[in-house]
Amino acid sequence: DEGALVYAASHFGFTFSSRDSTGLYVNVRGKEVKIVIEADFEFTSARKCSSIACRIQWPEAPEQYMVFCKGADSAIMRRLTKECAASKTTATTIAHMEEYARDGLRVLCIGGRYLSYAEYQGYIEKFQTASMAMDDRQGKLDEVAALLEQELELWGATAVEDQLQEDVGDTIASLQEAGIKIWMLTGDKVETATNIGVATSLLTNAMHRTVLTADESKQAHEVDAAVRKACQDASSSAPNRELALIVDGFCLQSALKPDNIQAFMALALRCT
Repeated sequence: DEGALVYAASHFGFTFSSRDSTGLYVNVRGKEVKIVIEADFEFTSARKCSSIACRIQWPEAPEQYMVFCKGADSAIMRRLTKECAASKTTATTIAHMEEYARDGLRVLCIGGRYLSYAEYQGYIEKFQTASMAMDDRQGKLDEVAALLEQELELWGATAVEDQLQEDVGDTIASLQEAGIKIWMLTGDKVETATNIGVATSLLTNAMHRTVLTADESKQAHEVDAAVRKACQDASSSAPNRELALIVDGFCLQSALKPDNIQAFMALALRCT
């Protein structure tokens, strides 16, 4: 991903120049800009994003203090300001991402915000304190990240093709013919995962597909009820057809609850 994104940035006039002990140097359409990263929050599965806080030093211009955040679309969208989330630009970007996902591309969102000097210094001090903590260091870093990764503006989205290795489809088809059931686990959007499933012969047109997805804004009891009903309906329908199950992370959490797991397992065991 990084190679593709750096190549694309260079095409539009943003070129990485060098790096030393004090920071990064980037050529921004003919101007040499220094970037000093002072807080780096690595990706975690709980946050589904990674972030940096940095100082941007432009030639003959005041220093800027910024937060950059990249991650899954669901992670970035819920961190946007209300105004940004409701904007036409965001709606257009969402439509583009859905189109990219249907084409089987891996989608990431990029957001960020500008900080005042006082805000920036406050976050850097909190980051440094958490980084030196002897107990629950990761938990303390996550707390600082939660403060930083909010009220973001949506700055863009990327879509990168993740090419399959040779003979993946034929290998999966051979395993299925041998009676081996295969599950694909991915952090991609459901649309992307479905297209990859088709490309690898994991999904075929002959299969009946049961899709369990939910908006994270729904209440837990609503998702639980929907998951139970979908599992029961799918288990009793299309008895003579091959069955495939596509489930997102939010619904999977619900499906693995004690009240739901038996119905979910019955459905999973029916899958080809």
